[in-house]
Amino acid sequence: MSDQNTASPPDELFDILNEDGSMTGNVKRRADVHRDGDWHRAFHLWIAGKSDEGASEVLFQRRSVRKDTWPRRLDVAVGGHFRAGETIHDVIREIDEEVGIAPRLDELVYVGMRRTESLNPAWQDREIQDVYVLILDAEWPRFAPNADEIESLLRVDAEQLLRLCRGEVTRVNGLVADVIADRQIGEWHRTTIGLDDFVPTKDGYLARGTMAAMRALSGDSNVTLDRVEAAKDDV
Repeated sequence: MSDQNTASPPDELFDILNEDGSMTGNVKRRADVHRDGDWHRAFHLWIAGKSDEGASEVLFQRRSVRKDTWPRRLDVAVGGHFRAGETIHDVIREIDEEVGIAPRLDELVYVGMRRTESLNPAWQDREIQDVYVLILDAEWPRFAPNADEIESLLRVDAEQLLRLCRGEVTRVNGLVADVIADRQIGEWHRTTIGLDDFVPTKDGYLARGTMAAMRALSGDSNVTLDRVEAAKDDV
C-alpha cells in the first residue's frame, strides 16, 4: 500500500448525496467519488482554547503530504468523511484518529452545515460538511496526532487570524508542534504563516469559522456559521 493510500484509502466507501444533501441511495469508492466529483458528507471540527496569556487561540492541522486533496495545507483541526452508513455518532471517531483526543458528542457545539467545492485537474471534491466547535476549558491537551494524516499542529491567536483574513497583515505568528513520530509531537515553537498556507476557499470560511469558535469560547450558546460576518477576501 502506498503512503497516499494509508492517508486516503481509495477503497473507503461513501454515500453519494444530491446537491441539497439528500441521499441518492448510491455508494461509491473514495477514489471514484473524488474522480467524478460526487457530493458526499464530511465532518469538520474547530478546536479553540486560551493561550497562557488568556488570548483566544484556534488550532489547525497541516495536512500530510500523503493526503489525496490539498497536501501540506493548513486545515481545520479535524476533518474527515462519513463512511457509508455512518451517522455523526460514528464519525466523531475521526477526532481520536487524527489528533488523539476523544471528547463526547455532547461536548461539541454544532455551528452549521457547509456546502463546498474544490476543483483540481487531478480531483474534484464536493462536500456537505457538518461543522462543530470543541472548546477547551482547561490547558491545551497533549495531542497525539496520526502521522499518516497530519504533518504538524498549529495554534494561532484568533484576533490576529481575523486581521490576516481581512488583509490588514500578510503574515501572523503562531505556535507549531511538529509530528515527530506516529502519535508523538515535539515542543511548541514559534512560526509565521500567511493565507497561502491554508486550504483555499471562496466563502470566507476561515474567518467565519474563527469567529464562530471565538463566540463559542466566550460562552455564546447560539453560534452558527450563518450568523457571523464573512471576511472581505475569499479565504
